[in-house]
Amino acid sequence: MFEKFTLAERNYWFIRSGKNSGEFFKHFKDSSLIAIGHADNFGLDFKNSHFLTKDEKRKVLATALVQMNNEARTPSEIGSSKRQLERFLTHINKDDIILTINSDNQILAGKVTSTVYFDTTVILPNHAHDETPKECNYNLRLDVDWGRVKDRKFLPYVVDKTLRSPLTVSQLDKPDQLQALNHWLFPIHFTNNEACCTLKISTTQGIQNRNLSKLSLALDELELLSEYLSTKDSFILSEYQHFADTHRDNYQYTITAQHVFMSPGHQNIQVFGSFRKQQIFALLLTAIFATTPLNASEENEGDIVLSNQHIEIASNFVSNEYQLNSIKETLEIIVPEGEFSPSVEESDDDFAPSIPDEHTIL
Repeated sequence: MFEKFTLAERNYWFIRSGKNSGEFFKHFKDSSLIAIGHADNFGLDFKNSHFLTKDEKRKVLATALVQMNNEARTPSEIGSSKRQLERFLTHINKDDIILTINSDNQILAGKVTSTVYFDTTVILPNHAHDETPKECNYNLRLDVDWGRVKDRKFLPYVVDKTLRSPLTVSQLDKPDQLQALNHWLFPIHFTNNEACCTLKISTTQGIQNRNLSKLSLALDELELLSEYLSTKDSFILSEYQHFADTHRDNYQYTITAQHVFMSPGHQNIQVFGSFRKQQIFALLLTAIFATTPLNASEENEGDIVLSNQHIEIASNFVSNEYQLNSIKETLEIIVPEGEFSPSVEESDDDFAPSIPDEHTIL
């Protein structure tokens, strides 16, 4: 079970949905793809739905340089356009994450599910019979599994400021951006040495420091409890109370947290230690705060981490000790549901690209 929560190596990209403030945002969402128009006027003669080979990508780039020189563009303009085209053609891979925005302060995130292909089929959004939306004819495309449309105001600031770039294709690669993005996209995930969890705080009211302090102490207790359970097969209250009384004040807590709010917003949590400790921490946290908790009884490499019964008893103990039900209600805290798997998903390489249906209607 936990293998699908292991964070894979991937790249993150921001791609604009057209020239005019995301004019093709809905086109791309409804057609499950992203596209750029940098090669629209090159006279390319590939068949529709044709995946480009390495040689063909080089041909497109060479044609672009000739075309831009013929248009008497400046060296800086040529260099910038070439880099963006090159990123789209050669640097973006399957399982990479794409972000795009529109003028309504909405944002989409999605996983790339194909390599680059050429297609001239008109891209249109879903529309009613009496509507005539603008056509998108961008011919270089990638298929994308888009998530839900979200409000841009919930995007971490370190990521949002990058989206102000005028470039069509930008890479998000700074460590603070990547950490914030991974928490935002994958509320529960594991790296080589830590469990990374995200709490969403939805209240629009002022947050009392007392409630944050209680929450912080409860998270410390969850780490201590995870350490105890990492060497046990069951939760025995009296044994844990003795363990906690002995170690609570001198235990080397590893938990760290970043508050990506004032309110509403997120709290990003990292816990270090053995993988079993990380697993149990995630199980306890989701048992308390998630709408759909992780299933403790699912097998991981043949071994059950801990029974649901013992996770429930242990998490209820912490909830009662720190009045977490009241804090959850006051701050409107949840572990949000992730839309994508942090791991690399298996897929068939020989599938057809997404072909927009220009007659699709609502």
